[in-house]
Amino acid sequence: MKYLCDCPQTETRLRQWADQSKLVIATFYFWRSGTELQCSQRGLLRQLLYEILRVSPETISALGLIQSKSPSQPADPGEWSLHRLREVFSRLKTTGLDAKLCLFIDGLDEYKGEHIDLIEIVQSLASVPWIKLCISSRRWPCFEDAFGGDPKRKIYLEELTQNDIYRFANSRLSDIRRTEIGPAQDQQYLSLVSEITRKAEGVFLWVFLVVRSLRNGLVNGDSIDMLQQRLDELPSDLELFFEAMFNSVDNVYRTPMAVTFRVALQTTSPMTLVTYWFLDEQHNPEKVKWAQEYGTSEEGIQTLELDMRRRLYGRYKGLLEATGTAGKQKVDFLHRT
Repeated sequence: MKYLCDCPQTETRLRQWADQSKLVIATFYFWRSGTELQCSQRGLLRQLLYEILRVSPETISALGLIQSKSPSQPADPGEWSLHRLREVFSRLKTTGLDAKLCLFIDGLDEYKGEHIDLIEIVQSLASVPWIKLCISSRRWPCFEDAFGGDPKRKIYLEELTQNDIYRFANSRLSDIRRTEIGPAQDQQYLSLVSEITRKAEGVFLWVFLVVRSLRNGLVNGDSIDMLQQRLDELPSDLELFFEAMFNSVDNVYRTPMAVTFRVALQTTSPMTLVTYWFLDEQHNPEKVKWAQEYGTSEEGIQTLELDMRRRLYGRYKGLLEATGTAGKQKVDFLHRT
C-alpha cells in the first residue's frame, strides 16, 4: 500500500482524474498492536477528516466546525467522538466541495471491532462520486463478500508477487546450495523453492524468515529431506511463526529479552547498539567500568558493537537487528509486526 501511495504514477493519474479540482490523497494504516486510534473507526475518520481539511481549509466553515469560545461553553477541538465524526462525514457528502479525494486504507483485518460496522463506513465513503478508495485486507470472507465481487477491481498479492518471491528464495538459497546439495537433488530443491512460494501467500516477511532458517540449515549441512522437515515445521501464519521463534529462545535469555524488547518498544527512535550493550551489562559494574574507559575509542565502540550484535542474533533470533555503519549502529525490530 505504501508503494502505491508513494508511486509518482499514482499521483499523476489521480491529478488527471481530479482535473481542475483540488486533489486530496489521504492514507490510513490499521494496526492492531498500536494505539486505540490506530485500530478504530474513530482513528480512521479523524485521520481522513484532517487530510481533507488540511488541503481544503475553507471546508471547515462549510461543515459547521467553527466553535464559539464563550466562557460558558469553551471549545474543545480535541474531543472528536465517533458520533460527531460520522455526522461530519454525513454533511461532507452533501457539501459542495471543490476537491477530489483518494483514500488509501490498509489492513482492514487489523481493525478492532465489528467488521460489519467498518464495511458500512467504507461503503458509505465509496458511494460519494468524488471519492476513490483503495483498500487492503487479508482474504477474510466478510471483506471478500463486500468488496471482492468485481475481479477487475481486486488484486491478490500472492498472485502479483509469486514470481518475485520465487526468484528471491531461489537466489538466497542457490548461492550456498551447490556446495551442500548434489546436482542429483536439484529437482527436490526446486520443489522446495516452489513450496516456499506457495505457502508464503504473498507475505515477503514470512519468506525472509523461512529462507533465513533454511540457509542456517544449509550451513549446518542439512540434507534436502531435513530442509523439507524444517519447512514443514515452520508455521505459515506470521503470528504463530513469531511465537515459535519466542519459544525457541533459551529460558536463561527470556528475561533479558523481555527487558530489551520493552526498551525498544518505548523508545521514540532507535537507540545505539552500544546503549543496549550497557543495558545488558547493567548488573556487572566491573565490566561497565571497563567499557566506560575502553569503549570511548573508535576501536572500543566497534568491539562493543560486535559483542552486542552477536547477542542480538544468538539470543533473540534476529527479531532485533543492528543497522547502520560500524561505530554508529542502531537497534530496531526486524519488522514492526
